[in-house]
Amino acid sequence: MASPKMAAGRVRREIADIKKDKQSSGVKIELVDDADLFKLRGQINGPPDTPFEGACGPHRAVRPPSRCAASLAAHLLPDAAAQLGNPIGSIYDLDIEVPSSYPFSPPKVKFLTKIWHPNISSVTGAICLDILTEKAWAAAMTLRTVLLSIQAMLTAAEPDDPQDAVVARQYKDARDSYNRTARYWSRVYANAPHTDADVAAEEELVQKLVDMGTSRDKAIVALSSSDWTLERAVERAFG
Repeated sequence: MASPKMAAGRVRREIADIKKDKQSSGVKIELVDDADLFKLRGQINGPPDTPFEGACGPHRAVRPPSRCAASLAAHLLPDAAAQLGNPIGSIYDLDIEVPSSYPFSPPKVKFLTKIWHPNISSVTGAICLDILTEKAWAAAMTLRTVLLSIQAMLTAAEPDDPQDAVVARQYKDARDSYNRTARYWSRVYANAPHTDADVAAEEELVQKLVDMGTSRDKAIVALSSSDWTLERAVERAFG
């Protein structure tokens, strides 16, 4: 069984390994407090060819496909001033709590950045992923393994084992609405690259609900849960 000293040493080595790995598939880990090795902040990039990637998908044809995120600012729009969001793509922050029994027990991980995905709570950021359970966790796994697994989960949802039933229902029954919503959330909350035109239709509906007297975040949730149908969103927000 691991001791706190052993766990701290393991975490320190893993953080150093990730920092040395320049080809880490868009994952990053940092200390929240230099004095506490058990409270960490993880970061992943939205994977390509998914709604979580941001603007890369719709504009992919106008720039080299293998360098979508890196060259976005140069290729996406002729007028760079019209570009909003992070030029390298969407970024998702995660809260990581490492137990003193690590690596024999899994870390606790949740999303800090809001995201629309069947296996992640749109409210709390809680994640439904096997390797984060005591049953499936193995001591050979690492924090990098965890982040890469979460990143991979964004490309392959499991709607039959959901963390968020509303999102899972939309994923199964209204895939176009799901993709639209997930893409919008990546632009609004994960700072994915986009233009004003990319979000104009959604922003117009959000503003209508805000004008009726609800908050922006509540308006977004109501519309997202209602397949962007204003009448249903009004009932959800005010009913």
